[in-house]
Amino acid sequence: MQHAQDIFANKTDNIYQSRIYDKVTMSADEQFTKLFQEEKYKEALTLLQEQYISIPPEKQHKILERQGFCYWQLGDFNKALTTFQTLELDTFLKEEYNPAWYYQALTFYKMGAHEQCKDLLVRIVELPDYVYKEEANRLLKEME
Repeated sequence: MQHAQDIFANKTDNIYQSRIYDKVTMSADEQFTKLFQEEKYKEALTLLQEQYISIPPEKQHKILERQGFCYWQLGDFNKALTTFQTLELDTFLKEEYNPAWYYQALTFYKMGAHEQCKDLLVRIVELPDYVYKEEANRLLKEME
């Protein structure tokens, strides 16, 4: 609840809306988790697409991230990559907290595009506080 209140802090007329949104997404989060754990990725994508159009832009990054995971699990790496590239453009995430580069690097690796993967990993390890810096550094060393 606090997260939603922070997002809508400057929009006092939307506080009630944010509380309703949290209740709805809690249920949607649970639905997604269940579908994902059951490996029902196509059904999870349908749920996510419905969510994406009905939530505030500040929260759409979570949906994009999950959509990318679903495409990745389905083996549709081109769609996963496109989704993670869209996530990269999310202006509501600070660079060091935006996982898009790391997800793109993993996708490039899975696709066999190792040079593109390395380029992204090098960029990641140069960032002082990147969220997946250690993982990126480990993968980079494995690739050498």
